[in-house]
Amino acid sequence: DTRLQQGLLALEDSHQAMLDMDGSLRGYLATGDQFFADNAVEAAPRLAAANTMMLNLLDEPRLRQDVLALQLAQQRWSNDWAEQARRLPPPGGVETFLKQGTALFDDYRARKEGTRVDTIAAIEAADRGAVVGQWTIGVLIALVGVVTLVVALRGRTRLQRHVVTPVDGLL
Repeated sequence: DTRLQQGLLALEDSHQAMLDMDGSLRGYLATGDQFFADNAVEAAPRLAAANTMMLNLLDEPRLRQDVLALQLAQQRWSNDWAEQARRLPPPGGVETFLKQGTALFDDYRARKEGTRVDTIAAIEAADRGAVVGQWTIGVLIALVGVVTLVVALRGRTRLQRHVVTPVDGLL
């Protein structure tokens, strides 16, 4: 299913943007260099675009809970850590703040992995369904071919018996 595959790609794009933001913000906290904070800001639109594309997965009932939990974990990381990481010094000191960020990011990462696994399972199930459908159509086409052949052979036999043999008898 193309929708599921696009959703999986969006999930991976979203994760890459999250990694870029997290790494940039950690670089900013370690060095105070505005370059890193700017990189984190530049990753935000990529994250938003990927998350918008990932919403296609909400159409799949078995993925809704995963996607919503993932979005919530992303939002928690963003609100509780990423937005505050741009302030120096961070609340509670750098080390404590980094540990808090790691815990939030690990929660997000676990939800991302669960969503990824379930999305791949949904893609594989859709593929299996498509294969079964193709085999069913193939069997039906073969059956129609066999029935057509039987009808043609019966028609030929009738033609032979009712037309060709009597005409040959006249000649």
